[in-house]
Amino acid sequence: MEGVQISASIMALKQTPAEKILLARICERAAQTYGICQDSNKELGKVTAMHLKTVSDLITRLVDVNLLELMVDKHQSNKRSLKPLGRLLREYPSSTNRLSRPAILPIRRSRIAPAQMSTPYPSITDSPNSSHSKLSSEAYNPIRYCPVTGLDITHQRQDSHFAAQATLRRLLKEDSARFEELAHKLLSPEQANQGGGMRIWSLTQAIRKVGKVATS
Repeated sequence: MEGVQISASIMALKQTPAEKILLARICERAAQTYGICQDSNKELGKVTAMHLKTVSDLITRLVDVNLLELMVDKHQSNKRSLKPLGRLLREYPSSTNRLSRPAILPIRRSRIAPAQMSTPYPSITDSPNSSHSKLSSEAYNPIRYCPVTGLDITHQRQDSHFAAQATLRRLLKEDSARFEELAHKLLSPEQANQGGGMRIWSLTQAIRKVGKVATS
């Protein structure tokens, strides 16, 4: 599946993750064709991995909140065009300028630190007989951040790439304002009003969905 770059402006909107992904794809395409996206629902659905009806429903919602303008050309067999809000397009490279790339999300480093941090480089005094080339996972453990939220995930499993439920529970306990900020950006109003456990689960799923689509 082709990757979708989600700009900081779109991430800051109060839309659902699916709406943000679709809007980002429309902006990408519009930036290449003078501000107008003429992709069909099938083409948009193929890139965003969404069903045709889902794409249609999401476009209707985005038009209703004035993030998209829907135009129909009667002279071209009622061909549909989608025009995103101008300020959203500014973060996407046009066909004549592909040097800049929109940010997935403005990363703000969390104050939450991992419970234990390994020494970044092997100590000569700790292992005098080891060679300089032997950098094991125990001796070298760089700080890792979730690419969507900016949260420190060094304490999570090495093969995890996004903030997990335990990390979000800890964030809610130690920095509730930051947690609410993420929930506001990534969850729908219905999800944001769920109970604590379900809301954390929904936020975890939203983070993974946005991250995988944006970095695939």
